Amino acid sequence: MPGVQPFIKSAGGKRRLLSRLLRYFPQDCSQPGIVYHELCLGGGALFFALVAERGLHAAWLNDTNLDLCEAYRAVKNDPEGLINLLRTFENTESFYNATRAADPVSATERHFRAARFIYLNKTGYSGLWRENAAGQHNTPFGRYQNPKFCDARALRAAAEVLKKHIVIITNDDVVVALKNVKAGQYAYIDPPYYPVKKGSFVKYQGVGFTITDQERLAAAAWEAAGRGVKVLLS
Repeated sequence: MPGVQPFIKSAGGKRRLLSRLLRYFPQDCSQPGIVYHELCLGGGALFFALVAERGLHAAWLNDTNLDLCEAYRAVKNDPEGLINLLRTFENTESFYNATRAADPVSATERHFRAARFIYLNKTGYSGLWRENAAGQHNTPFGRYQNPKFCDARALRAAAEVLKKHIVIITNDDVVVALKNVKAGQYAYIDPPYYPVKKGSFVKYQGVGFTITDQERLAAAAWEAAGRGVKVLLS
């Protein structure tokens, strides 16, 4: 489906590199034997590009951020309910701070966790999802004049893609997710990068992605490639 774009902002998103990344995939990805795994999902730019330009038979989309996964599930399963809830949200600092402080686990409103994630992503400073050591979102209000936190067109287009194809959304550790990829299938991994200099920001979630995690992932990627998985790692 042409023109479908990620419905969230993602630090380090791959939109500008899509022409290079797409070189590593078949011209026709709609064949039944082709299964695509995106294991550090974020905005899912490569996933949406594959759907639009190459077709897609099946995909496993994974991320360690549960709020992000809930947003994808809500978009896939009930985009209208999600849109209706987002329409009640306000672009004010007081509403932002109250929403940021709200506990999504205990919320009674259906899709609140998904709506909260999209809203904070679109109205927070630089679209950055950042958590403190306690796992609490702590990005300040972005002060954008007209942020599209309820972009009905984009959400409906993404929902159509997610419903049309065989798409499974999981919330696993990236190494665990990679172990589930079978020989002959494709796995794209775009993890948080190791800081290139002191002070470089790469800690998006409370637990962070440490050098030990980088080493675990590198070993798992080599192991997967050795058993026939087609691994592409940024």
